[in-house]
Amino acid sequence: MDSIPGSIDLKKITPREQQILELVLTGNTSKQIARILKISPRTVEIHRTNILRRCGVTSTPQIVNLILKSAKDLEQQLSRSSNHLNEAQKIAHLGSWTVYLDSKEIEWSEEMYHLFECNPDSFVPNFDNLFEYILDEDKEKIKSKFNESLANNQPFEASYKIMTNSGREKYIRSNGVFHKDQNGLITYMTGISQDITYENDLKNHLLDDRYHALLNSVSDVVFIMSKDWGELTKLIGKDLLDNCSEPVKNWLDKYIYPEDHESFINNANTAYLNKTSFQMKHRLIKRDSTIVWVYSHAMPIFNDKNQIIEWLGVTYDLNKMLST
Repeated sequence: MDSIPGSIDLKKITPREQQILELVLTGNTSKQIARILKISPRTVEIHRTNILRRCGVTSTPQIVNLILKSAKDLEQQLSRSSNHLNEAQKIAHLGSWTVYLDSKEIEWSEEMYHLFECNPDSFVPNFDNLFEYILDEDKEKIKSKFNESLANNQPFEASYKIMTNSGREKYIRSNGVFHKDQNGLITYMTGISQDITYENDLKNHLLDDRYHALLNSVSDVVFIMSKDWGELTKLIGKDLLDNCSEPVKNWLDKYIYPEDHESFINNANTAYLNKTSFQMKHRLIKRDSTIVWVYSHAMPIFNDKNQIIEWLGVTYDLNKMLST
């Protein structure tokens, strides 16, 4: 076999030389190439000589071997890059994926199988199989956010819980973007997913510590609201209200006196838009249906991007405070 002294660089080969090289590699003679390209055989020979010189070789078989070697080198580089990417994903507990909208097929990186604790030899990632792992309480949320992102061609972002085959509950955060084809149609989405179980557990632990600190200083109500005040996510009511650990969407009607609804929501919206604390004197409907005047104060909790993720608040019984 001829040795390969040179290296191939297609940037050094003119477009016409690339045409001739492709035809040479498919077994065409100079005369055949001349007829195909409608140029003289002499011109073809000149281009062939230039190609050999630019590649640093002396014969066509050497060019073939050179291309094969270049392809093998590229394959090895891609393999090394892929290995580095896989290692990085393992360290970050982060996997990557692609969703094809027409076929509903999903391609997963190696780390995605680790996150979901699936066997890549037996598990086929697609919408139906994926939703088998997502807890029921989050399935509709994921579908709604995906459809909304698709309809508006906006980035997809969602956090949700999964249950692995071993019975472990994990918190996963996924982010993705849509891609269009040459006709402007959205055809697929690429994204990443990360295991945030530790981050979420740490957050809950810190919140629990804050509950205890607040409960030691106040004797009435501690509550957590969703970022947009759409849900009351946790409530420690002590003497005024029943404790609640499940999200409550009708909290306004359930706990706030009707005549105070409008001013309460206006204050909450102002605090949300300005990212400031919420403060208000209002009436509260106690567990025994009696009405009591209270003072509520809530502070916004921010993530590392200075975005509000929830509100942590307290409510004081004004009658009790005045009597002490």
